[in-house]
Formats: sequence, C-alpha cells, structure tokens
Amino acid sequence: DPGHGGSDPGTSSANGIYIEKNFTLAIGYTYFRNYLNDDDLKVYWTRKDDTYPTLNNRAAFAKKVGADLFVSVHMNAVKGNASAKGTEVYYSTRNNTLQPNGLSSYIMASMFLKNITSTLSMNNRGVKSNIFVVTNMNTVPAVLIEYGFLTNSSDLDKFKKLETQDKSAEILYDTIEEIFDNYPT
Repeated sequence: DPGHGGSDPGTSSANGIYIEKNFTLAIGYTYFRNYLNDDDLKVYWTRKDDTYPTLNNRAAFAKKVGADLFVSVHMNAVKGNASAKGTEVYYSTRNNTLQPNGLSSYIMASMFLKNITSTLSMNNRGVKSNIFVVTNMNTVPAVLIEYGFLTNSSDLDKFKKLETQDKSAEILYDTIEEIFDNYPT
C-alpha cells in the first residue's frame, strides 16, 4: 500500500517541495516491482499511480484479494521539529492475533524495523501501536512503515536519493520474503 496519493499528498518537507505520496509510490510500487523475479510472491497494490483509494478500501483490500499480510508505506514529518528523525513501524493491538503460522502484526513490524534501520542506518524509533485505519481494520497481519522524516534534513537528504528509494524497496521485498520463509502460509 503506497500511502496517500491523488488529492491526498500526505506530508511534505519543510519547504513543501518533497511530497510523501511521491516517495511512497516510488518505494512501494515503482522500485519494489523490480524485485519481483520469482513466482513465490504474489503482490497486490492498493495503487499503482497517483490515485487515492479511501482508507477503508485500503483496509478491506487484503481480504478482497485473499492476501496473507498488508504493508503500508509512508514517510513521516513533525512540523516545527526538524530534529525528529528515523524509522518507526506501527501495528494495531486490535489486529495483532497470532496467526496459525505464528505471525502477528507486532512480529511483522519488528522484522521490518530491524531490517530498515540496520540496512539504511536509520535512527530506530521503535515499534509503536496506533489505531490507523489500514492496520486496525485489516483482517490480516498489517503494518504501517514510516521510513523517515521529510522534515529532518538528514532523513530527507537520504530519501531524495533514488538509490535510497530503491534500497528501501529492496528491504521491503527482502523482509516480506523473510516473513514467508519464517512464517509460511
């Protein structure tokens, strides 16, 4: 789920030039699909272009397509606080049931956080619980990844680089593969 899109730009950098919906589409779709080179992973996207599916439609999407997990890609911002930086991954305690294969939303969030922060050398802001529609109203283990802060100059400088966006997509792919290797469906 490349977050935001269409009429919902998401957050932006302090100068308003860099917009979240563009980063999320690049990481969650454009670069990510380059790593799909086998038949083991079947991926469904909530959006493939600059459109805006509603939050409820995004949350219902996993059930509609029979998915095993749901990952929402985002960038963070704190207006007026340029020092906030790093990666955090959210899950919902209301959607954290241990699946028959042993996977839960919390376990999945922990795996993404570890892989993103170690590979990209990001500040680890932790796994956090929140009641986001896409994680809370989902029927499968679901996470919302905040890769970095567009309002922090070091995070922004890192994610402006196409290599970082591509690497972020690779981490996303590798972590999903790791999840299915450890928690087969």
